[in-house]
Amino acid sequence: MNLAINIPDNIFFGINETEQSLTQLLKEKLALELYKSHQISLTQGAEILSMDRLDLCGAI
Repeated sequence: MNLAINIPDNIFFGINETEQSLTQLLKEKLALELYKSHQISLTQGAEILSMDRLDLCGAI
């Protein structure tokens, strides 16, 4: 599934991130919050981030 969010240009350019880095940051925050609230498993969080479960475990 692809999700899209609209961020006004003046805000996007003001935060000094590339589209790719902002996308990755948002995916990381989403996966972490869903995991912390017990809505997804560690394996599912790793899948969202395209990483190994053990790598994610070490990162949190």
